[in-house]
Order: sequence, then C-alpha cells, then structure tokens
Amino acid sequence: MGYGTEPAKDGYALMRWGDFNARIKYRLVRTLRTSKDRAEQKGIPHDIDIDYLLSIYPKDNKCPILGTEFEFGADKIRTRPSLDRIIPNKGYAKGNVVFISNLANTIKTSANSEEILKVGKWLKKYEKWGKLE
Repeated sequence: MGYGTEPAKDGYALMRWGDFNARIKYRLVRTLRTSKDRAEQKGIPHDIDIDYLLSIYPKDNKCPILGTEFEFGADKIRTRPSLDRIIPNKGYAKGNVVFISNLANTIKTSANSEEILKVGKWLKKYEKWGKLE
C-alpha cells in the first residue's frame, strides 16, 4: 500500500499509508516545519532535523508522561504528539526537545512544576473522599 486517498466514505476521503513509520515521518516533517517557523518568530535556536525527530519519537507511540497512546486527527487534540522544549529559551536544540502528548504539554506550559504538584495533591485529596471520578 502507498500514499494516497481512497474513495470517499460518508463524505470523507480516507487516507491510506504504506505503513505506520511512513505516517509518522509525514507528521514529523510537518512538525519540523512548524518548529522552524516558531523558532524564527520567537528568536530562539533551532538545530534539529528530521533524522533527529525520528530518533527521539517514542518507539511505543506513547506519551512518556501520561502513558497514553499518541493519536492523529482533528478530533484527537489531547492525544496528539507535541514537540516540547524542555527548557523553552534553549529552543529546538538536540537534547532539549521531547515528544509528549498535547495534553501533557498544555499542562506543562500552563504551570510550573510546583503548581502542577499542588494541583495533583489537591485532586488526590478529593479522589480519596470519593468526590471526583
């Protein structure tokens, strides 16, 4: 099987891929292009390439933080892989980027480690009381 689209089903064209690695490489090429644009806009370093991204993409296709399977698609925003800059001002540099889920990256971006831990402890307290499910 190669790249291309299959006949429309329920009004949507179905994409077919040669294999899982071909799909990942296609996605990572887009990620690389987006990261270059973002680095230029922010004035931060960018020294990664497609081979590097392929080398750091999790072999199990899972978020290393949440353990959730990466998924692609417009309705899969939370579980989509996201290229995270571990130390933001160091830019997209080798050793400073990792793939995590979009949800994990959003959580990480919105708060520092101490704030995240405080929220986690607060949630655990209410889970023990049976008030959160």
